[in-house]
Amino acid sequence: MDTEDNNTFEIECARFMNENELKEFYSGIGGKSSLQKQTSYKVLSINQNALLAEYDKYEAESIKKYEEAYVALMNKKQAWDIKVCRGCQGKIRLVNSEYNNFWGCEYYYNRSIIHDTFNIDYDEQFVEYYQNTKVRIDSNWLTKIIRDLNLQASVKASNLLVFYDALGKEDLRSKYGYLSTSQSISGFVKAKSASRIEEQEVEKRLAGIFPNCKSQLGIRYKLKGEKVRVVILDMVLADDNEVFILEIKRNVHDIDEDKIHLYYQLVTHILLKVKDIRKCYATFLVFNSSDFKPYTQPALHSTWDTIGSLTDKNSILQMFRQKAYYK
Repeated sequence: MDTEDNNTFEIECARFMNENELKEFYSGIGGKSSLQKQTSYKVLSINQNALLAEYDKYEAESIKKYEEAYVALMNKKQAWDIKVCRGCQGKIRLVNSEYNNFWGCEYYYNRSIIHDTFNIDYDEQFVEYYQNTKVRIDSNWLTKIIRDLNLQASVKASNLLVFYDALGKEDLRSKYGYLSTSQSISGFVKAKSASRIEEQEVEKRLAGIFPNCKSQLGIRYKLKGEKVRVVILDMVLADDNEVFILEIKRNVHDIDEDKIHLYYQLVTHILLKVKDIRKCYATFLVFNSSDFKPYTQPALHSTWDTIGSLTDKNSILQMFRQKAYYK
């Protein structure tokens, strides 16, 4: 991908972190986590009435959407049963179209009116629609409440779940027949753990081929008008001529193009500051095959199925060059 674009980050300063700085950073995260738990309890207590109101509001809105969907479904089913179009009271009949056959109003060609149409297998389709028409509770329902009340800086979904339970409020996911919210949160934590295990497998394999292989490389930086921040690169491979930034993802759905864009610009900024003229590449390395195709074509990436089967250093680098998102 061409790196000359209009989304260049204005970097005031950036540098690689040493091992001690990285340890302090991780230690600080642990301390902040403990402090955050204490802070969140105070914030939850102060906002108790608003949180209870948002709980009731979310449930009421979900029930309302279900009721509207149910009424709409049953009204359409009635039109199907009596074979009368709700738009113009015309008869519903089988329509032979050059594209596909369907059940529709005898006056379907009159575009000034919205007519009822039905798939050729509507009876089977209705059963599926009926079974799927229920009160919808998103897996991130707690996060939505937190954001609506602007509490995301101090409250996590897990904190709010415990808080609601203490107040006698049932987990809405469990109440309406879904996987419990605690299991959803646990699944996210497990996914993060699995991701780290996969990264370690990649590190172990590539470190045996590339002598200059660094994982979990920290960069402390500051963008214009923003505070100092830290990012951790999954892996960097380097030799005398080239530097490769590897962003390791579980599957293509996790690809974050903005993030790798930032990583690329930070590393090139650091190299230029010390007059290091090595060519820099940034690429995604996807560990798992996707269970389903994404709606849009994912960014350029290599797959671990391909890279992991290669033993020659030059072949691996050539693959990274071909699949580089930035170069």
